[in-house]
Amino acid sequence: MSGQVVIDNEYRKQIQKARCQLRALILNDIDKASLMLRLALHYAGTYDPNDNIKGSTPNGSMKNEKELNQGLAEAVNLFDEVKKECPKITRADLYQLAGIVAVEITGGPSIEFNAGRQDSMKSPEEEWLASDDIEDASKLRNINKRMGLSDGDFVALYGGLKRLSKEMTADDKGKTAPLKFDNLYFKQLLKTNALTLKGVEKALMDDIEFHKIVESYAKEEEAFLSNYVGAHKKISERGGVPTASSLTSREGRGSATTGGAKSVHAAAASNSSSSWNRGKLAQGAIGVAVATTVVILSYLFTKRSK
Repeated sequence: MSGQVVIDNEYRKQIQKARCQLRALILNDIDKASLMLRLALHYAGTYDPNDNIKGSTPNGSMKNEKELNQGLAEAVNLFDEVKKECPKITRADLYQLAGIVAVEITGGPSIEFNAGRQDSMKSPEEEWLASDDIEDASKLRNINKRMGLSDGDFVALYGGLKRLSKEMTADDKGKTAPLKFDNLYFKQLLKTNALTLKGVEKALMDDIEFHKIVESYAKEEEAFLSNYVGAHKKISERGGVPTASSLTSREGRGSATTGGAKSVHAAAASNSSSSWNRGKLAQGAIGVAVATTVVILSYLFTKRSK
């Protein structure tokens, strides 16, 4: 385990630089968003409640052969260049930042980012995050309980990951929907033939409580987005991170938020029961697009000048 992470001005600057590069990677290949979110949630699942080192988890344990064989090698290698140019940032922080950027850039809500996670080469002996092949709802709940996740948290996280993990048919004619962070996955799940369901999806449909949550998210996108924000923040900060290093994803284009101050988006992120305000996202869409263009041009110019 590495020592305590010092969040100084240089660390904050590298967070901003890494955010720019992560956005550039996704805008160059939108499928990278799926890899980034999957990696972030996978390593969030490495949290071990028996490890008493505050801020050590999600611990960024990486290049472990067993984990890389689970299809994460491409995702881990994706960050090598970013890590090379932003050496102060721990991989644990980098992975979680990438997950937040992936959600944001595909149209999802902003999620407050707090830096300070330590890296570790040690992976937990037990599986702390549910794998996709588990069909037993009770087993799912036991795993989620260890992670401090409610039923609503788990369904939101699972649905968000699945939405960015595969193409969705937008209608009965088979038209493919663009990769976008919304509640389409839940709508499609409810239409799926129950006999074809396997693993977690079967559990979500067979269990009464899980099924109710799926129906709720399919009906009310705001409820899904709001709960996703709270669940993502919760799982990505298991073990604790310094609150004074608060950096919201969209705020990151400017200066860092210090002293625990929170933007409107950050305040929503800290309360999973609050409603996600779609109107504010729409109002900021033009500004986000312009800022993103500036970010990419700046990144490409930096690379070219080397």
